[in-house]
Amino acid sequence: MRMKVVTVGMALLCAGGVGAQQVAPPAQPVTTTAAISGVVRDAVTGTPLAGVVVEMRAPSTGAPLARLVRHVTDARGRFVFRDLAAGEGYTVQGSKPGYANGAYGQSVMFGPSGRINLKDGDHFASAHLTLWTPGAISGRVIDEANEPVVGVYVRALSRVVIAGAPQLLAGPAVKTDDRGDYRIAGLAPGQYVIYVPSPSASVAADAPPGTLGAAAPPARINMFSMPGPSRTDAVLDAVDGHHVVVGNYVTPPPAADGRPRTYGLTFHPSVATVDASPSLPVGIGQERSGVDVALRPVRAVNVFGRAVGSPEALKGLLLRLVPVGMEGLSNGAEAASSFVQADGSFAFLNVAAGEYLIDAPSTTLEFTLATAGASESLPAPPGLRWASMSSNTLSAGPPGSNMVRQTGSRSDGWWTRTPISIGDASMRNVAVELLPAITLHGRIEYEGTTKTTVEQTPIMGAGGGPTQTSTTVTTPRPGTMPTIVAEPAYGLATLGLPRAERPPADEPQDRPVITGMRAGEYVIRLGGGADRYIVRSITVDGVDYTRKPIDATTLKPDSRFVLTLTDKLIRLRGSVSDERGPATDGVVLAFPVERTEWRGYGLTPTRLKASSLAGISTFDMNGLPAGDYFVVAMASTDLHAWQDPAFLEKASVVATRVTLEWGQERLLDLRLVRVR
Repeated sequence: MRMKVVTVGMALLCAGGVGAQQVAPPAQPVTTTAAISGVVRDAVTGTPLAGVVVEMRAPSTGAPLARLVRHVTDARGRFVFRDLAAGEGYTVQGSKPGYANGAYGQSVMFGPSGRINLKDGDHFASAHLTLWTPGAISGRVIDEANEPVVGVYVRALSRVVIAGAPQLLAGPAVKTDDRGDYRIAGLAPGQYVIYVPSPSASVAADAPPGTLGAAAPPARINMFSMPGPSRTDAVLDAVDGHHVVVGNYVTPPPAADGRPRTYGLTFHPSVATVDASPSLPVGIGQERSGVDVALRPVRAVNVFGRAVGSPEALKGLLLRLVPVGMEGLSNGAEAASSFVQADGSFAFLNVAAGEYLIDAPSTTLEFTLATAGASESLPAPPGLRWASMSSNTLSAGPPGSNMVRQTGSRSDGWWTRTPISIGDASMRNVAVELLPAITLHGRIEYEGTTKTTVEQTPIMGAGGGPTQTSTTVTTPRPGTMPTIVAEPAYGLATLGLPRAERPPADEPQDRPVITGMRAGEYVIRLGGGADRYIVRSITVDGVDYTRKPIDATTLKPDSRFVLTLTDKLIRLRGSVSDERGPATDGVVLAFPVERTEWRGYGLTPTRLKASSLAGISTFDMNGLPAGDYFVVAMASTDLHAWQDPAFLEKASVVATRVTLEWGQERLLDLRLVRVR
């Protein structure tokens, strides 16, 4: 009987009766019959590189990797990954001491990489990698007695063009050794400036505990973390209730007559302004030696004043005195800083004569340049505490450039950018007005496309006719408000990166409010969160700003913008060839015909797009708005050049002109040309 009960129970389970347990089908074995192989070469000599660690990463489909995901190249620079499953999005990158990392499809140092798609049984044999030897700048820092200066910061800045305007990127910083020598390594090709920071700082004699000493770590980290260096704060005797803070940067001894002196910011070779410092071109693997910086003390003066604003604006306020030309840079670019007292009084102590701007960094935006070498973090001014930090790729900059946004613990609702000219005498009663930030309210409208598919199904039998079934599909709107950002139109980092905060889930998701705007020109951009939509139009108070900047000073308290999004996406794709056949090394660039749009397009241009061929002879661009464009296929080394309007002028001569319509797919066959 027991045997029968068991048999019946098993029968019920097999029949799927009430209470039956579902038996999962056995897992199907994954086919691993594909392979990836290639050769790693030196970018300059083309010589195969042995001993390169080549790493493969998983495809986006989640297919399992091979048993070995890292290989070392042999004497002929070769590597191979076997037993791979079919999948899309395999990436391969290589590293070797003395070189910047390289990846498959990467045509320039720090440039974009490519992906590999595999089918069962595929052998992708052209996953070749190029490694670049980075450049370096070295020299010595000496003082007024021609003696070496030990343990001081030396920093590289890179001169670039962003949004059609010249800008400075913050590069790596190092310290001099016991001989006063420095070497900044890991540099990408470019134009550089070298300087020694020497900012002064002041705090009130009754500053609250915690103002001095080690900088507090960020309370919240968003996408990017950069630990702050330890501070070594010491104070000198108080001057009118304010202490001078020393110990973090180089400070000269007082003069024989007791008057204070300062080195100020000193640029190579021994000049006080960034504009007077020569550009230093650095190529692949190039060493620029003998780039010395001679520090010369100058008479220092004091500047006393009062910040004017509401108690909320003054709370926790720190002012920076920044030399003209250095406004877009953060820590170490200031000549002086002052922690403001409750009554608004401040003091910039021991500063050199010059032209400056006074700012109040509650939120900062800084453009930075990637490096393949080591870098020191510069100490922040006493009293400055960052609550969060985030980093994103700078689309409008050269390969390897990023934008770093730091948010302070105080309100971003107030700002100042006060010009001041400092002479050889101390100044008093300087007024700094804190201005309320500009707020812009808006509305998002969606232009969704409704697609109806009609299917006919025949009915068998006499008298029966086909029936029709219609299916309607509408592009869904995002469940939460997309990211809406106001970007500085001409790349002025001092304008910050204001954005609309996402409302709670139970509130309307189509009413963005952009806060924290300052006097200047902005463009409104769609950051993320609406993948199947792009911007069709932007209006402010009924005026079309889709293709031109918005001057924030012209906005009224009741100004409103309308951001119209569409799902009628445009796809531009095609092939590239040269005199030998399909071209696999190059860049396809699309840019607007209208020359006024070659400038002022912000940090993430929508109508200028570059697509690297990444080892294949085809390109595929998505997300371009409708309009008239020039499209050109050019050398991969020109990937860093399109930011310059002068280059676009040359490219327009040899480019193909096309008109793109909303919802269109356009196919182009391009010839690789030389832009000169």
